[in-house]
Amino acid sequence: MKASLLFGLVLCLRAGQAPGQPDTAGFRHIRVPFQGHVAEVLVQSAPGSENTPKPLLFFCQGSRPKPLLIYDDSGTYGVFPFRTEPLTAAYHLVIVGKPGVPLAAAATALQPGFLFADSAGRFPAAYVQHNLPAYYVARNAAVIRYLQRQPWAKKAPLVVAGHSEGSTIAARMAVAVPGVTHLIYAGGSPLGRMLGQLVAARRRQAGADSAAEGLFTQWQHAVAHRHAPAAPTTGDTDRATYAFNEPPPLAFLKKLNIPMLVVYGTRDDHAVAHDYLRLELIRLGRKHFTFQPWVGTDHNFFPVGPDGTPDLAVFNWDRVAEAWANWLKTNPPAHTPRR
Repeated sequence: MKASLLFGLVLCLRAGQAPGQPDTAGFRHIRVPFQGHVAEVLVQSAPGSENTPKPLLFFCQGSRPKPLLIYDDSGTYGVFPFRTEPLTAAYHLVIVGKPGVPLAAAATALQPGFLFADSAGRFPAAYVQHNLPAYYVARNAAVIRYLQRQPWAKKAPLVVAGHSEGSTIAARMAVAVPGVTHLIYAGGSPLGRMLGQLVAARRRQAGADSAAEGLFTQWQHAVAHRHAPAAPTTGDTDRATYAFNEPPPLAFLKKLNIPMLVVYGTRDDHAVAHDYLRLELIRLGRKHFTFQPWVGTDHNFFPVGPDGTPDLAVFNWDRVAEAWANWLKTNPPAHTPRR
């Protein structure tokens, strides 16, 4: 076993099986056609309960073009950043890969950060074109419809969860996808991720204001070019930058009357936006929300020292997932899901 900051624990290999294969890593691999492409879906179930009817917990992947299954000579890296047992006890856990990105890849074939890109760092054309919240919401809705037609998938409850960029997609899904009964919104950006980048720039600045001013210039350019065709890029297109910030997730979160769990580190650059979200939900009289601030931790729930450096030796993600599972046990659906 070994650990990875981005992907959690490496899974043990079964004897005689090659790494990077879904069945080797304990997953069911399903390919769902969508808009001329194929959504690569992995479903993780508790061993022996693969065919037992259970509800779905759909986890929205974070940002950047990374394969779901990354492997080296030691085995396959964990797909989720946490131990899944607390959640698969009651749910079939679902995750979908990024468009234009292979399901599996050797770590040595990837760019730094486990990114699937060419030697110049450019992302795949299909990813660049479809890396938009509206696309992910529509695709994920199609995947859920397909899975819920399977005999092992119950239609209710239906939990949608996401971390970082995935939380933005999850918030939109909770509003747009019929039947969603619970939302887990973790490490999100309620007022838009540009604001979090500005907070980080202000925190780092020493005298000069160039970093923050550069972000304002970037946003101005994205607004002006938000309808421009996607071109090869090493980062987000102007269209994606605009789409992931406008409207900010707050606009969707304020509409919800289903049980919602908001989880964030108080040393995250978006912490103040989460606190503002909580104030707004109280003002609006919302009753079905729970906030779990992880005091003194960063975006990935690592404790942050006095000098601002995260302590990577303290891995809290497993505790975070256990808290999700406990919250789900004590928060039944607030209404009958739409059909």
